[in-house]
Amino acid sequence: MFDTNSDKRMIKFLIYFSALILLLLMSPNSFAEGNSGLKQHIQTVPEGYVGIYSKKDLNLIRKDLSCNYILMNDIHFTESDFKEGGSYYNNGNGWKPLGSFSGTFDGNGYTINGLEIYSLKGIASSNCGLFAHNSGTIKNLGMSGTLISLNTDSSSNTGSIAGSNSGVIENCYNTGTISSTLRRGYSATGASGGITGENIGNIKNCYNSGA
Repeated sequence: MFDTNSDKRMIKFLIYFSALILLLLMSPNSFAEGNSGLKQHIQTVPEGYVGIYSKKDLNLIRKDLSCNYILMNDIHFTESDFKEGGSYYNNGNGWKPLGSFSGTFDGNGYTINGLEIYSLKGIASSNCGLFAHNSGTIKNLGMSGTLISLNTDSSSNTGSIAGSNSGVIENCYNTGTISSTLRRGYSATGASGGITGENIGNIKNCYNSGA
């Protein structure tokens, strides 16, 4: 004999369980394309971190590449920032990669929009991205509208977040355009990718939908 009441209880349990799973998948903390809220934003800078609020703050990270930073709002670059007379024109090269980073950069679910890099002339590192190289931890960061377009005669590892990675990059995404072209007649090695060009570290829960 079948226990009808038991069957009904089981059906109700399965319905409730399915509804719970659906709610979790639709949570603002879920990792979805086009959602800069990789996690809920922390409103207060945690102890041991330096808050990043502006393009100037972001650029000053190069002064201490072993510190812990947290992004406290979206950062928007404009085309004029990278044109002659702009703060990040840099002799036509665009954004100068931040160097070899060994600290923690928490994007705090925010996005850096519109970063542009055109050349690595005058830069010692051959790695190209927001950071040249990462051996620390970069997390919870979105890169949108990124334009990295190199025409180089030497080896170059190119990615939106870091040119090369030997650390941890997690819960990050890129929706911009990344390209590195070797000039005709030159022979060199290098790699390009949406998140990072060369990776010998750990990349977790990241995606690239850019070109």
